[in-house]
Amino acid sequence: MKKLSIIILLCMFALAGCPDATTKPDNSENNGINIIGLITFKCDSILDNGQFVGNYLQYKGFSDIKLELIEGGNIAATTNTKSSDTLDGFFVFSNAEKNINYKIRASIGDEITFETDTFTVLEYDLIYQDKDRFLYKYGIAPDWMEGGNYYLNLMDDYDTKLVFDLTQQKSNMAIRPQPVKEVGTIQYQVESTDPLMVSIHKADSEFTNVKTVYSGVYPVGPQVYSFNGGDLDNGFYIMKYSNNGNSYYYPFNVKN
Repeated sequence: MKKLSIIILLCMFALAGCPDATTKPDNSENNGINIIGLITFKCDSILDNGQFVGNYLQYKGFSDIKLELIEGGNIAATTNTKSSDTLDGFFVFSNAEKNINYKIRASIGDEITFETDTFTVLEYDLIYQDKDRFLYKYGIAPDWMEGGNYYLNLMDDYDTKLVFDLTQQKSNMAIRPQPVKEVGTIQYQVESTDPLMVSIHKADSEFTNVKTVYSGVYPVGPQVYSFNGGDLDNGFYIMKYSNNGNSYYYPFNVKN
């Protein structure tokens, strides 16, 4: 199982300016605690004249990523990311408890997985939210969101999101153009004369194999291979390259 690093920092924020927003939990509608978050994919580092200026984050085209809420080494709850009209990757664990040490494990099939550091939901972390308040603050809101007490420390800005850092898996590969239109080109480094496989997968809980691009033997060294992107639906995919016992992952978009 290949582990990728994910950036996760837990920090608090206040919903300043939100109508009737309060940091005190409101138990009038929902006595449970909802842990809400948003998963994104860090796909590329943006450089300007050789200087790092930011990251390209992918928010659309994936959904149904498996998440587990871990308590004391046991799975307390399981959920999947859900799509909304504006963003994919929202998730919520309902009926969590205060003063319990939790971790969250996010998985894309058996290929890509991550377990966060331990966090604890405290009384002062909770804010009453519903779809309208969430929409007022962020300009977006998942259409399935219901009113209740929310732990929002996994939500706010880039540093508090669960970010699959796929940039660390791309040193051996490149895909051009981005997005792929009709035909894409893969550049990769063959490490050995062992059989290699290049395949395209969806970013979902099953890491669904859409198609195999190449399976066979190539000479050691840099190689270029073209593939048909015209038969792929528009969206977000992950290219997997396996050779010499190693696997590399490269995210790309298709827009036909």
